[in-house]
Amino acid sequence: MKRTLFLTFALLLSVAIYAQSKVSYIRETFDSEEIPEGWITTGEGAENWSIWPTYQAGGDPGEIKLYWRPSFVGTSRLVSPAVNLTGIDEVVFSFKGFLDNYMDVPHQIGIATTSDDGTTWNVASFDRTNKYEYNSKQRGIT
Repeated sequence: MKRTLFLTFALLLSVAIYAQSKVSYIRETFDSEEIPEGWITTGEGAENWSIWPTYQAGGDPGEIKLYWRPSFVGTSRLVSPAVNLTGIDEVVFSFKGFLDNYMDVPHQIGIATTSDDGTTWNVASFDRTNKYEYNSKQRGIT
């Protein structure tokens, strides 16, 4: 069965995905003016995603941002291009993120996978938070 991976994660980040052999499958710095080709936004607040020339998540300028306005309640996703992981047992995700939660309302920021073009999402990892944070994340999933 062909396994295809889509990633979702929120707010300001830059991304690297690699498997056991440290082969990079996706590396995105979000340093252009538009959301890169192959990346899409879905769900509530899909129009709130944009590229910003800032570095609040750490590292070099160029981040993708999920802006709070217009406000919404629900799940918003940034989805990467599909990656064929047939024969791969473990994948490591590495990204930087910053949550500016001025309303002090709990949020979940995480990674989910799908193998049916987004009909079903499987949560691989998430953080529940309600405070200002700088994060450098590395997550392994099997």
